[in-house]
Amino acid sequence: MGITTALLGDEVAGIVMLIVGILLLPVTLVIVVIANRADPDATGKRPLAAYLFGGSFFTLWLTYIGALTIVTALVSLIGKQTYYGFSPEKHPFGDAAIRDCTIGALLLIIAGVLHEVHLRRGLALAEGETSPASPTVRLIGSYVAVTSFISMLIGAIGLIVTLYTVFGLIAPGVYQASTRTDSLKGLLTGLAVVIFALIIFIRSQGLVSSDMRLLKRKPRMTTATTVTVPDAGTPSAS
Repeated sequence: MGITTALLGDEVAGIVMLIVGILLLPVTLVIVVIANRADPDATGKRPLAAYLFGGSFFTLWLTYIGALTIVTALVSLIGKQTYYGFSPEKHPFGDAAIRDCTIGALLLIIAGVLHEVHLRRGLALAEGETSPASPTVRLIGSYVAVTSFISMLIGAIGLIVTLYTVFGLIAPGVYQASTRTDSLKGLLTGLAVVIFALIIFIRSQGLVSSDMRLLKRKPRMTTATTVTVPDAGTPSAS
């Protein structure tokens, strides 16, 4: 069991990582192309903004893959493992999980740091720009829209598979589920997929104003109180 097994051995993690892998580079290029449209750029910030938000998007999903790889490797250790064949390793499953966790941790740390650096620099570049047509502000909107869509898609797929796994735990005979241990592994991995995607969605939505978010807060209703002031020239009744 190596990194390939960690990525493809579990159905939920395999589907999600396949989607991310297919969409990662093309969508990053789309963000860059949107930023480099032939619109006037009086500030001259467009090339730098395209690089910063394109790099932020790319490293964000590398961070996601790293975190999911760690969870998948740790979940694979649950239950009894049986190895068929010859292996020079004394603990083949444990050693493979350590290798997978190491790769996931390297992705998580390095890509996570690069993501934060690129995102903060991109947001700082947009400070002071009030026009929604400015290249940097427009690119922030594109970044948030694409990131929210992909995280929503991944979260929806993960939630569907996770709920189906729950039904398999409740009635394994009806849903033709595997052993409860395997179902539990799929459930934990599915929860990780959903939770990580939800974190990305909430964080990306927080980069734009409330009227541009999916769940817009309703303004509080205030009750106006009318106060009648008597005319100074009219004597009050005693």
